[in-house]
Amino acid sequence: MGYTADELIGTPFLPHIVPEERERTAEEYAKVKSGNAVQYETCMFNKQQERVHLHVTVIPIIVDGEVTGIHCLGKDITDKKKFEEKLNYMAYHDYLTALPNQHHFHYLLKKLLSNNTSAEFAIFFLDLDRFKIVNDSLGHEYGDVLLKKVAQRIQSNKPSTSTAFRYGGDEFILLLEQTTEAKSKAIAEKLLKKFIVTI
Repeated sequence: MGYTADELIGTPFLPHIVPEERERTAEEYAKVKSGNAVQYETCMFNKQQERVHLHVTVIPIIVDGEVTGIHCLGKDITDKKKFEEKLNYMAYHDYLTALPNQHHFHYLLKKLLSNNTSAEFAIFFLDLDRFKIVNDSLGHEYGDVLLKKVAQRIQSNKPSTSTAFRYGGDEFILLLEQTTEAKSKAIAEKLLKKFIVTI
């Protein structure tokens, strides 16, 4: 963690834990003080105030039935956590536009449908007319640029209560929450105006 022994001996460890993990860490330690060994993951600040993810094993030292001390082992799993986060991001985001992908859309839709609420939502499906002609005549590189521009335009014009997805190829989806039929229609018309090209 970057500290010397003299800097830490005799000081409490909890202030080194990131704020959102302190309560849970205290709960885990309470189990150990009751005589139970525990394993859990947490996150601490090192001396440079960088976050370090740890897998922690905490074992009570019991003498004559009394807890006389605590033995704690912390393993740095920061690289593992970052790799897992990267894999998770790649699984749920489109590599080209960085928008959430088809898997992410189905996950959110399933979540919306499983909620016991009467809140209305709308799904907009957008695809680009004659996109194949762009790829065939100008090349896939130019087609990729166009897809990125479309994604940026959707992102910059969508409501804050919506999520934009690249569903695949030249297909995009906008999932709009907390809406009505009238609001959805107005948003759809606004979006169309941002994309219609007249020659």
